[in-house]
Amino acid sequence: RGSRNCPIDQHHRNQCQYCRLKKCLKIG
Repeated sequence: RGSRNCPIDQHHRNQCQYCRLKKCLKIG
């Protein structure tokens, strides 16, 4: 948390809202 380099995967994506948002943007 607090790091923008959070791993985007099923285990960690729920820990970091920034990552979830970033993943959504990448998927479109």
